[in-house]
This record gives sequence, C-alpha cells and structure tokens, in this order.
Amino acid sequence: MFTYQVTCLMKPTAQKPKGVYKPPGTGTQKYIPGWVICWMGVSFGCGNDVSMAPQSDSLTAPQPPRVDQVDRTSPQSESAKSPSVPEKPASALELANKLVAEHALLREQQSNVIESFKSKLTEEIGRVSASRKLIKAAYEAHESALVFSDGQTMSATADVMLRLVRELPSHGLSTDRYDLEELERLLAVAKEATEPYKTINATSPGGKSQTLMAVFDKIDAETPVSAVEATLLDSGFTDNDLETLVKVVDYKKSVLDAKKKLNDALIAADVAILNRFFRYLIDFRYRKVAHPFRAMRKPESAWEAFHKKLLADFKTIQFSDLEQEMRGFWPKNPLYEKTRVGLAYYEKLALEVPQVTVATRTFKMGQSGDSVKQLQTRLAQEGYYSGSLTGHFDEDTAQAVRTYQETHQLDVDGIVAAGTVRSMNVPWSRRAEQVRLSLQRWRESDTRDLTGFYIRVNIPQFEAEFWENDTLLRKHRVVVGSNAWEKDPDRGIEGYLNRTMLFSDEMELIVLNPLWHVPKRIKETELDKELEKTPDYYEKHNFTVKTLEDGTQQVYQNSGPGNALGQVKFLFPNEFAIYMHDTPKKQLFKKTLRAFSHGCMRVENPLDLAEFLLERDASMTADELQKTIKTNRERGIKLNTPIPVVIEYNTVGVSSDGHMMFLFDVYGYDKNFEEGKVPLPKHKVQALDG
Repeated sequence: MFTYQVTCLMKPTAQKPKGVYKPPGTGTQKYIPGWVICWMGVSFGCGNDVSMAPQSDSLTAPQPPRVDQVDRTSPQSESAKSPSVPEKPASALELANKLVAEHALLREQQSNVIESFKSKLTEEIGRVSASRKLIKAAYEAHESALVFSDGQTMSATADVMLRLVRELPSHGLSTDRYDLEELERLLAVAKEATEPYKTINATSPGGKSQTLMAVFDKIDAETPVSAVEATLLDSGFTDNDLETLVKVVDYKKSVLDAKKKLNDALIAADVAILNRFFRYLIDFRYRKVAHPFRAMRKPESAWEAFHKKLLADFKTIQFSDLEQEMRGFWPKNPLYEKTRVGLAYYEKLALEVPQVTVATRTFKMGQSGDSVKQLQTRLAQEGYYSGSLTGHFDEDTAQAVRTYQETHQLDVDGIVAAGTVRSMNVPWSRRAEQVRLSLQRWRESDTRDLTGFYIRVNIPQFEAEFWENDTLLRKHRVVVGSNAWEKDPDRGIEGYLNRTMLFSDEMELIVLNPLWHVPKRIKETELDKELEKTPDYYEKHNFTVKTLEDGTQQVYQNSGPGNALGQVKFLFPNEFAIYMHDTPKKQLFKKTLRAFSHGCMRVENPLDLAEFLLERDASMTADELQKTIKTNRERGIKLNTPIPVVIEYNTVGVSSDGHMMFLFDVYGYDKNFEEGKVPLPKHKVQALDG
C-alpha cells in the first residue's frame, strides 16, 4: 500500500474567516470568500523523499497602535497644527488572491506528482515477469519506498549491486540473465535525471522572490485571504509585486516538473536493481542445476519455490552494508575463493597464451631434444616449471612433471606417458569450463553455510577433509563405492548399486571392534559364490550364520583383524546405510583412483582418526581407546557433539600450493551435466528384465 503524509487538501470555504479586512472609510466589516489553501514546500518528494509537512504558523491581521503609544509630548496646540491629508493605505489584496489561486493549482500539480510516483512504480513492477510477485511484496514490506534511492539520487547501494553483477563472470556465472547492458543504461538515465533537479534547487530565486517564496511556503489551506494579505503587507509586498509572484510560481512549477522526471528515472532503475538483487540471491543460495539428483528441472521456478525465503532475506538484510551482506551469500569455505582465482587464471591463459602441444610420445629422465623443450615450455606455461628451457629432461623437469601428475590425478612417476600427454593437451578453455562447473557445485554444496567443525568427503578426490571454520585440520584418504554396474536379484534391479551416495548427515557414534552385518545383496552375489568354491569360507573368515524364525539367514563377521570393517567404524545414520570404516585391504590406499567399495567409505589411518575425534569430543582418551581395541569386543561410543558430514561431488580441487587440481569424473556426473541428463534417478537403477 502506498502511503504519503499529505495535509494539503483543497476545498472552498463559505465560513467567515477569523482575520477580517476592513476597508478604510466604511463603517462595516466585510470578508472576502476564498479557498482553503496549503503549501507543502519545495522540498517535497515521493518514496523516500518525504519532507512534505506543511508549516502551520497562525497568521493574523496587523493591529492598530495602542492609545498609550500616541506621542502626547508636543508643546504645539491643536489649533497650531497643520491640517494633514490622510494617506491611502497600501493594498495587497489582488496579490493575495492570485497567490491563493496559484497555490491551489500547484497543490494539484504536487498531488499529481505523488499519484504519478505510485502509478509509475506499479507500471515498472508490471514490466518484470517471473519476479513480479516477489518484487511487489518487497516494496510493500519496504512501505513503498525505493530501496536503492533516497528519492533525490541513486544511493551507493545501487553502485554496489552494479559492481556485483559485473563481477559475476569471476564466479563462473553469465551476466546474460541479468541484462547488464540494460541495467547500466537505466542507472545512467537515473543519474542524468538528478542533475536538472539539483540545478533547479541550487538556483532558487533570490531577493524579493526569495522573501515572497517564504510567505508562499508558510501559509496553509486554512489561511484566509485577509490573513494572506496582512502577511504580505507585513512582509513589504503590495499589488505592485505581481511580477515577483509569477517568478515564484514558475520556479515552483519547474521544480515539480523536474521532480516528476527524476521520480520516473529513479523508479525504473530501482525496480531493475531489485530484480537483479533477488536473482543474485537465487544464483548464490537457492538455484541448483548441477547436483546429479537435486538439480531443479525448471530453474526459473526458483522465484516461486523460494518466495518466502527470498522475502525473508530481503527483510533482514542490512542495506547500509550491502556488499558485506551479499558476500555472506557466497560459500564460506576458503576453497571457493581459491577456485575463483583459478578460473581467472585459466581464462587468462585461454585468451593470452597460445598453448604448446606436447608430442604424443613417452618422455623420461635423460632424454633431450626439441620435444623435451616443448614439454618444458608447456609445463612453464601452467606454472609447473621455472627452470631454463634447456631441452634436457633433468631432475627439475621430472619434478615439474610429478607435481603436474599429482594435481591432475595421474600416477606420480615423473614419466610423461600417454595419460599425462592427453591431460597436458586439454585446452585451457576446457579447463576453465571445468572450474566454472566446480564453482557452481560449491554454491550448491551443503558446506556453503557451515561453520565450526565439520567433515567434507569429496568423492572424485577420494579424500575426507576435516575443517574447523576456514581451516583445514587434516585429510584422510578414502576408498569410495565402485562404479561397476551391478545386479540385485533380491530386489530385481540392476544399476550402479555401489556408488557412494551424495547426502549430508551428522556423525553420532564411533564403534570400536565392530561386527559386520552382511547385506543380503552382498551375501547372495559375493559370499555365496565364495562358498561354492570354498565350502569352509565362512569359518576361515570368521563369519557366523544365524537362522531366523522365518528360515532366512543373517550373516555377520565377528570382530577381529580380518573383519571387513576393520577395527573401527564411524556412523552417521542415513537412509543409504552408508558410513566410514577401517579396512584390512590397506594396499588400496596406494592407488590413485580408489573406487572399490560397496558404497561405504573406507578410511586410511582410522584408529588415528578415531583418537582425534574422541579426544576432541572429550568422549575417550587415547589410552582408553587402545585398551578397548585389545579386548576385541564391540563397543560404541556416542559423541557428545554430533559432527556434520557432507558427502559431495566436485571434480576440481585446490592443492596446498594453490594449483588447481583436475580430478577423474569417476561416476560420470560431470558428463551427465554437460549432456543435460541431470537430475538423474535417485539410484539410477532399472529392472533386471527391463
């Protein structure tokens, strides 16, 4: 609802005014019917510019001098005095009537400016499409005042939003949906419109016009004409000053015209910026397009889907510190900012550095020649080699190759074979595309708002990271679920059944010396086959079979060094029955690509991790842990403070020395995204006979 403090209503009056003008030489008093008038002042406004309150000083006709003020000291007698001719009193009646009439017309024009503000705001809101409902609600919550303007000019917050929109490509986001060119045009028009209004206000008429304007602004709608005349006379004005009144009225009309044009420009720019403001919030907090399972089928539906949350954000944001507030919508993990730096780096390479192609051959220590020089040049282009381009494959060259291999998830051997050559010949532009997708995955990550202590597992990186706010405390290698196509006869389905699912939960329990309760699918598809080959397989591997009343069998593996879960497991209850645990197959941690499990995550150095977590939680000391392990009996320790766990998928990382890490798309989720196949079915399974 639009609200304005308007106290200048024009209406005729037939009542006898309090102030009376008595013409000289008459014995009767008369009053002149007039208009109830008011004036809001030059500095009126719409939206935020609301300095419109009228002045209400009471005006009365001048009074004759008191008797005791007559000079009676003259010694001259009455008969000796010269006869005097009475002067005709000065008149300002015509000036007063014209002033009242012009005042009424200007009030009407002023009201039109106010109504024009409301209609223009409604018109501009109607121009937007998807966000119309949200923007209308935002202005209502803001009491119909402009958000990025004070009613006189665009505020500094408008420039903040413009700069943030211009910087979107540094986040891997296009400005196409923001129509940056149109936004810049509207802001330029608004800034241009402020100049005429400022100029007019700075060049108000001086001299008698200024004095008359003060009288003009002082009266209100209830002031009678007689009082207006008295005030004019008292201020030194007569009917001879009609030309001065014309100057005052022309000036005030020019102010109103300039204000109308300024309002129109400010409103158009304000609505445009507010529209981009909400789109920015959507892109950084609510829009999901890359998550393999949670991507929005219709991203534009975010306007309606998150209407309440977006409006709540708008109501709570501190616009006085807008830049910091908007940065608060960026992912908090410091790797996000480092990834932005990486994007700028590869975009610069793509634009400015012709990429050297590495010959398709094997390079190793001791070789020399132009091909080796090309290899050194290529490594130097990406910041891996800083030595001289000697053309000799020496130790410095081999170390540069090893560093490159480490950050590109290749076998680290210092030998440039087919896999390393393929990686080096990936175009810079393709690397930039990968980084842009990584930034989008960060914006969609459940870690984006996490603070305090939490665990992040990045499946393509095959690592679990342990964060305290923006500090990485430690990392542990993990083995994740395999990407093999599997069958589940019991459920009659097949698919990528072993993939580690993407979800978030809280670690609540650490179990020492765990039993392994074998899932039915694993029993039927793996253990039963082992039994066919080795009848005493269960006895050799410490399995126990329990037959239930319905005749079905439950198989579990007892605690001990050979247990598939090892000596400890870390539980965060979830619908997928996925958790972290130890493993007797330690050799798998030496592999570069570690996707071998049935879905759970096997963690390297699990007892060291358990000790770290339990001591940090004050749940168990290191000595107590070792004593419990030696008992070979299962024991669960409930954590005093559950730990957030986020399992996600991002094929770009950042090494400790700042290099971008390009990781293997182990589950093909990047490929699915690029082919427009997301969101995928939750488990990507199908019927066995389908």
